[in-house]
Amino acid sequence: MMDAPPRIRFRVPRAYRPTPNLPVSEILPAFPMYVVIPSLTLALHAAGIAGFEAGMANALASPIGIRILAVVTAGVVEDTLFIGYAFTRLARLTGSRWLAGALSVTASALLHLPYWGVGPVLAYLVTGAIAVGFFAWRRDQLANIIGHVTVDGMGLVVMPWLARAQS
Repeated sequence: MMDAPPRIRFRVPRAYRPTPNLPVSEILPAFPMYVVIPSLTLALHAAGIAGFEAGMANALASPIGIRILAVVTAGVVEDTLFIGYAFTRLARLTGSRWLAGALSVTASALLHLPYWGVGPVLAYLVTGAIAVGFFAWRRDQLANIIGHVTVDGMGLVVMPWLARAQS
């Protein structure tokens, strides 16, 4: 009689298993959208640092389809690479979630520098820290992605569409 072959088990790493945080994923985007970004924009203007205007003008010059694609891919790719992967691996390598968060958020924010400029990068350091903090607390990558896509979608697709519809 032949022995049965060993069972191959597929195990999703804990960092990628979403927890049931649907209410949190709905609330998470509201905080950056209505509190953090407006506050940071005011602080940047008060400090004489250019804000989101130049980057938004460039982005809004792109066709709507490109903006939608950018919104979805940015949320999925950035959060997966810099929060789900980099933060998790760096935390394991360094033994420090604080250092891992600082490194992954800084790298992610600096990648935005050529397109968006210094002001938005400073804002991304804050919003990135919020996202990494949420991920470290709840381990819910899906909620972060939903939050990121919602914030970017409101700024790059929905609000410009509503502004155009009113004019």
